[in-house]
Amino acid sequence: MLRAPFMFWQRNTAADRASIPGPGCGPDELYAWLDDITGLALYADTALQRYVPYFYQLGTELGYVGFPTRHLSGLLRYPDAGEPRTFVPRDIPMRFDRDAMPDIDRWVHRHGSRLLFVNGAQDPSVAEPFRPGRRDSRVLWAPDANHGTSLAELSPADRAQAIGMLTRWAGVMPGGRRVSSA
Repeated sequence: MLRAPFMFWQRNTAADRASIPGPGCGPDELYAWLDDITGLALYADTALQRYVPYFYQLGTELGYVGFPTRHLSGLLRYPDAGEPRTFVPRDIPMRFDRDAMPDIDRWVHRHGSRLLFVNGAQDPSVAEPFRPGRRDSRVLWAPDANHGTSLAELSPADRAQAIGMLTRWAGVMPGGRRVSSA
């Protein structure tokens, strides 16, 4: 499973390294760990149907992480099996638009307002985060968090700032009262 290292770091932190099976582990232990990390059932055709739009966007706009395979030369039966194209039906055309994400990033930076990005500092998916301009927007980082981070994992000061921004944008006063739009 070539995605295992990426998936491990997307969902875990350095503290979880001890959970990685070591040399001499049995196949059942290794399979259970691999299933826990990568969700092997997601690769069944019936489960993958839900993710076709996601893989389409990876293959046409977002791009996808590459996995080192040189050390497996001659051993991989399907070396391109992890590519987004593999998960999108062949009758759906795919062409990568390398200008899509830079265009969105420029818009976020130049025109975006009221944008809040909460990223986990340990998430490999945000190797290149958005950089909003100064229009009431922020990027906040949860220090030991990964891909599934939330406001709760921010430092107390950042959490208070995020909640303050969101309640202000929603027109809600402390205590839950709505601000009149008059």
